[in-house]
Amino acid sequence: MIFSCLVPVQKHFHGCQEASSGFFGVLICCFALRPPQLLIPTVQHTKAIIAMDPKIYNAAAQGNLEALEHDISDPLDGFLTVNQSTILHICILSILVEEKFPATGGTDPVSAARFVEDVLNRCPSLLLKANAEGDTPLHVAARYGHASIVEVLIKHKKSQHQDLESGVQVDQATTEMIGKQNNKRDTALHEAVRYNYIEVVKQLLTVVDPEFPFGANAAGETPLYLAAKGRFPDLVSEIINKFMSPAYDGPLGETALHAAAFWDDEGMTQNILERYGGDLCKQADQKGWTPLHMAAYKNNIEPTKLLLKSDVEVAYVKDAEGRTALHIAAYCNNSLVTEVIISMCPDCGEVVDNEGRNALHLAVMMTKLRPDVALMIQDNSPLRNLLNQKDNDGNTPLHLYCKSDGYHKRVLTSPRVDKMVFNKENQTAYQILRSKNFQTGDDLKKMKNIFEEREDYRFFNNGRVLEVGYADNNMEELKGEDVKLKQEREKLMEEEGKAAQVHLVAAVLITTVTFAAGINMPGGFIGGDDHPHPGSAVLEQSVAFKVFIITNALALMLSCSAVFIHLFIPLMPSEDLFKTRTRFLQLAFWFLLSSMAPMVLAFVTACRGAIIAMDPKIYKAAAKGNLEVLEHDISHPLDGFLTVNQNTILHICILSILVEEEFLAIGGTDPALAAKFVKDVLDNNGNTPLHHYSKSFWYHERVLNSPRVDKMVFNKKNQNAYQMILTSKSFPTDDDDDKKKMRAFVEREDNGLFQVHD
Repeated sequence: MIFSCLVPVQKHFHGCQEASSGFFGVLICCFALRPPQLLIPTVQHTKAIIAMDPKIYNAAAQGNLEALEHDISDPLDGFLTVNQSTILHICILSILVEEKFPATGGTDPVSAARFVEDVLNRCPSLLLKANAEGDTPLHVAARYGHASIVEVLIKHKKSQHQDLESGVQVDQATTEMIGKQNNKRDTALHEAVRYNYIEVVKQLLTVVDPEFPFGANAAGETPLYLAAKGRFPDLVSEIINKFMSPAYDGPLGETALHAAAFWDDEGMTQNILERYGGDLCKQADQKGWTPLHMAAYKNNIEPTKLLLKSDVEVAYVKDAEGRTALHIAAYCNNSLVTEVIISMCPDCGEVVDNEGRNALHLAVMMTKLRPDVALMIQDNSPLRNLLNQKDNDGNTPLHLYCKSDGYHKRVLTSPRVDKMVFNKENQTAYQILRSKNFQTGDDLKKMKNIFEEREDYRFFNNGRVLEVGYADNNMEELKGEDVKLKQEREKLMEEEGKAAQVHLVAAVLITTVTFAAGINMPGGFIGGDDHPHPGSAVLEQSVAFKVFIITNALALMLSCSAVFIHLFIPLMPSEDLFKTRTRFLQLAFWFLLSSMAPMVLAFVTACRGAIIAMDPKIYKAAAKGNLEVLEHDISHPLDGFLTVNQNTILHICILSILVEEEFLAIGGTDPALAAKFVKDVLDNNGNTPLHHYSKSFWYHERVLNSPRVDKMVFNKKNQNAYQMILTSKSFPTDDDDDKKKMRAFVEREDNGLFQVHD
């Protein structure tokens, strides 16, 4: 720590002689005599970071030169940011910032151009001064498309050499400024072309030397390639017309012609071909793809025609895998380009790739997408020799077609297709189909359409010997393979039979349960002859009950369908309709699975409907003591409406009197109406309305005062209503209502009210 603190002090002293006398001078001299290696680590780890003064930064961002001249006296090229950007970089960048984010306080293009011009007049060295990324002010102005700034910079560069040098030297100096590269080896022309600033490009091309070699940047991109890649045909024309021989290279071996062919731009392709001729057509990238490969891959017709007209031999150029543009078009099922190539180069279809495959080999492998190319080639008379051509493995297009997943009824159904050809594995196309572990619907269609489902051995034994190097066709081996397939099928049938038995039991159980649930409705049925619809469901108005009916019926229908399929399957011959049986078993299984979900939902809704039985309209009518509403809206007996706690409409009415007094917003009823609404009904706890009335905190002389009211009824706690008045209160009450209730009991009953029910 001591060394670190004294290092800055030591910089102001060149030796002990210059140090002041006294203890401090002696201390400095002592440290000066220390070995220098002790101080080196401290100096290396205290590298200073000098930032620009905020006042200077803001003045440069706003293009305010007067503020700079008023506040500072140092040279303008001495003010740098952490990234070594000058005040010109800041001003030019602030134009874009101000346009997108006005609140940040940038400047407008006119003020910025005036500021740049004034600064360059006072400090010309800032013109070519680059920041830490190697960007000069011209790089920044070209990158963001500030044409007015580019004009000022070019004008100032010309003025520096105009008086002293000839015009040729002036253009050369300007070209060097435009061709100056940053750390990414991008020039100002690269930046302007990349972002399609055509006005800036025109300004740069006006003063640049036509023979100047604008090469590739660090990414391998030339200005012409950037213009073609960005699909900027106007910039491509400007560059081609300006330069004598502009570079066209791109990354990974691509050229500007590759980019033009990729974008299906006829104009760009035409301009590049007219300038460079047919030699550029054959130039391939690292994968071996020529511009024609690009056009074939993208199914671009016009570039394909232009490339073939320029040099027809490009159709025979192979890539790294030995594939021509026709191979690429066939593999991608690009029928338009395929037709163009075949019409202009009929014999290119005979070219094979590194695996010995022709275009038809690749086309039939992609029939799952579209069969257009395969049909086009097989229907072309000069190319019918490709129908039976073998690849390096001895596979014809028919072999590969049978290996693929696609199907079309016309593909390879020509009588010229040899179905008896063996590959190097001694397999015909039919054998390939039969040897698949799982045959799809497309495989079955191929077998029926091409081979007519022939189960004899005509496709295995024809008495011929394969070519030299091939093994003889062993008939016994083929029969053994067929027996093995048959055994596997029988094993699979046995497993399916066991699974079918389990599935049938489950389906029958679901059918039984759902049928029983439909017969015995949740909540029961309405009984009695006094009801207009006797025998109807009690919960028929409930939403949960309606959902139960739908889901239960759906589960019953699906499970019955599964049972029916299982009953129908034994009628199918197992050998002839093996695939059909398997599909029916799968269908029955899905019916079974599908029936389980609605069955569970039916159970849930049935429980829900049984719990929530009372309609909200009935509950509210009972709470308000409105018997007219009940008689108008419902047709069921009044004793059929119960709450979760089995409370009747009378319980609700009586309880609502207390609720109405304490909570007016709920809307209960008054005692007079309640008196007209009540009769004796027991709830789950054995409480009659009189019990509830005894527990309440109100009194009316007419409520439950009828001689029909049984005051001696005991609930499940062996309490009558009078005893409940005495025991239900947690403290002695002097309430007048309670006294009136007890007086009413005493006046009308004997001592039996005080007896406990056994």
